[in-house]
Amino acid sequence: MRDSTRRTIRTVVQDALSLAAAAPLIITASGIPQTAVGVGASLAVAAGLTRVMALPAVDRLLPSWLRMAPPTLALPDPVPPAPPAPPIGTAG
Repeated sequence: MRDSTRRTIRTVVQDALSLAAAAPLIITASGIPQTAVGVGASLAVAAGLTRVMALPAVDRLLPSWLRMAPPTLALPDPVPPAPPAPPIGTAG
């Protein structure tokens, strides 16, 4: 499974849990000021879940297909750098 797919699944799970936690506030809200409290609570829960799921201890508890991918090493540049140009004013 690609890392982008893992990240998408993790984000969907986090958002679903945060919306479920804030659902009572959102459902009972009838006006915009009251709805803002529900939206704020869901964003706070989503931010908290995102931070907690980024911890290595929590990552180890997740199923292997949902864990973060190990960091990869940077690949070398496929195009070698150009040789330095000779100084201006020198005869070659």
